[in-house]
Amino acid sequence: MSDRQRPPTEAANASRALRSHRLHENSRIFALKFAIFYQEITRLQRAMFNGDLDLFIVAGAIAVGSIESRMRDRDFHDTYASLESVIGEEMQRGCNASSIADATGLPRETVRRRIKRLIEMGIVVRRATGDYVIRAGLVQSETYSRLFGQLSDAVLRLVNDCVEEQVFAVANGWPK
Repeated sequence: MSDRQRPPTEAANASRALRSHRLHENSRIFALKFAIFYQEITRLQRAMFNGDLDLFIVAGAIAVGSIESRMRDRDFHDTYASLESVIGEEMQRGCNASSIADATGLPRETVRRRIKRLIEMGIVVRRATGDYVIRAGLVQSETYSRLFGQLSDAVLRLVNDCVEEQVFAVANGWPK
């Protein structure tokens, strides 16, 4: 990987990070922009899971739990940084109902029922008792690619609106 492709250092990231600018003065503007953003992503999530937000929450917890710690490994991070890269089921760290319940605040029995439904839907795979991961290739499907595109667009709108409304500012000017 060339230096140009390497992720920026922590110091470089800090110098380009968004900072609270006039958040107190513009707190209502932020609240409004965030509410619009939250409604949009919630609508997308409800549509994806036929109105059952607990399904989305459990699927999200499994998705995060299965790769979050692995993404701290630089080689894994570099290999799987793009959603176009398929992470095989064997490369994921399995989750169990207890850890998902702890992460989400949902009752364990609710989590178990939702996991069962996610398996039926082909979203989650059970590798062994209490060992659940996201089906390999799921996020590359047309449906999920479209969802991630819509979510990315919503995040960009929120951030750009907050910069334009002077809720946030770039710490040391815009990166070159």
